[in-house]
Amino acid sequence: MNQSSVPRLPLHELRESPTNPRTIFTGLDELAATIRTSGVVQALIVRPLTKPEKKVTHEIIAGARRFRASQLAGMSDVPVDIRTLTDEEALDIQQIENLQREDLKPLEEAKGFLAMLSRTGSSMDALAAKLGKTAKHIAARLSLLNLVAEARQALDEDRIGIPHALKIAPLPKAVQPQALEACFSEHWDRGPIQALLPVAQLEAWIQRMVLRTLKSVPFDKSADDLVPNVGSCDNCQERTGAKALLFPDCDGDSCLDEACLKAKIEAHVQRSVTANPELVQISTAAYATRKDGPVGVKDYINIVEPQKKPRSGTDPARIKCDHAREAIVTDGHDRGAKRLVCADPACTVHHAKAQERTDAAADQRQQTRDEEREKRLKMATRRAIGDAILAKFKQPTAADWQLIAGSSARHIPHEYRIDLAKRMGCHPKSKQPGSSEILEAIEAHVAKLDPTGCMRLLFDIALLPDIRSQWSTSADANLKKIATRFKIDSAAIAKDVRAKAKQAGKAAGRKPKKGAA
Repeated sequence: MNQSSVPRLPLHELRESPTNPRTIFTGLDELAATIRTSGVVQALIVRPLTKPEKKVTHEIIAGARRFRASQLAGMSDVPVDIRTLTDEEALDIQQIENLQREDLKPLEEAKGFLAMLSRTGSSMDALAAKLGKTAKHIAARLSLLNLVAEARQALDEDRIGIPHALKIAPLPKAVQPQALEACFSEHWDRGPIQALLPVAQLEAWIQRMVLRTLKSVPFDKSADDLVPNVGSCDNCQERTGAKALLFPDCDGDSCLDEACLKAKIEAHVQRSVTANPELVQISTAAYATRKDGPVGVKDYINIVEPQKKPRSGTDPARIKCDHAREAIVTDGHDRGAKRLVCADPACTVHHAKAQERTDAAADQRQQTRDEEREKRLKMATRRAIGDAILAKFKQPTAADWQLIAGSSARHIPHEYRIDLAKRMGCHPKSKQPGSSEILEAIEAHVAKLDPTGCMRLLFDIALLPDIRSQWSTSADANLKKIATRFKIDSAAIAKDVRAKAKQAGKAAGRKPKKGAA
């Protein structure tokens, strides 16, 4: 249709629709500037009012933002697309146009989908076909409405993205705050700055801390009488299998209601013990002891896949003895699981060497204590010898200074010793001298020094960390401070070094880099 043939209506004859789902209007000043230059390019969808109000004759169904910007731009009229619409048809157009906005936030989109589903009563698949979306997309956006307030705020403020929000939203609200915290890591070396972690790390946290796989639960998942008024796991909606659209990457069916799962495991344990009082109650926790309740891990042997005719050297865990009994885990990570165990200390198959193992462990602990005691005694002896030497130390002799200088040279890094040997003129002449060869050369040189020479060497060692520093920002400042104390012009030296380097470059026929000194 030619733009000139599009009907126009004065702004004062139009009013905004009270059912417009859009409530926040941004960028009006920019749009007004565009309208002043190019006019309103896209016509507003309007419908006639059944009862005009004073001079107002039409209601804006779509285009409220263009209407407001036109008012700011000082326009007198706007192009319109006049349609005769029922209230239902008008709402449909408003919802669809709102959902097609470029600046639409995820939560606004979710509210739009919910409004259309609630009003029309249509299925998610029908709505998806109508809007050109997928049912998976609509279900994911709707799940965002389950976010707790702090997670919604983080999404609105762009502190988390849609992928993170979609992982948090299907979770029980009680764990969502912890899941939100798991999205970030704090870098305290740069202040308390929170950095958003990859969504894969959030997924791993959820798998580890929230989801409880139903594959290996100890009770019958189809049982609907374990906990009153709860029903079976197969029919429960609080599991990933019932929310496949929201957990497309979940490996297997997992429970989302940890409290319910714990209650069912507890009921299963109580029912099993009541039905069979002969069950041995065991613990898989490392701290458990026989005195405090269930049999601890040190006092029973799990019997796995027992061999009918055990061969010589067979693992005791595969031998079914006469003392083997069925057991149930009443304490530990796999509470409720049933096993075959031997918990009888009189069993010669599984417990004959238990005392030997206990004695060996005690011997090992005693040996460790003896070794630690010997180390402490050696250190105490060294300290006592050092104290005795210092007590005798008075005015240092040449030999004392040589001892101090030699010891200092031995305790600096190897690369420092190379530099020190070269500066003292005692670096070995061999092509690639080893660390011990360089140290021997330094010690031989030190043996010839008088006290003044030793002090100069110690001073040299004190300067080396700043002289060799490549990264320390304080190195130059430290050297400059020491140079000032000796009335040395460090700036003049720096200038002279640069000049000599430049002259050497010219002599070698190299062209200096642009901007070089």
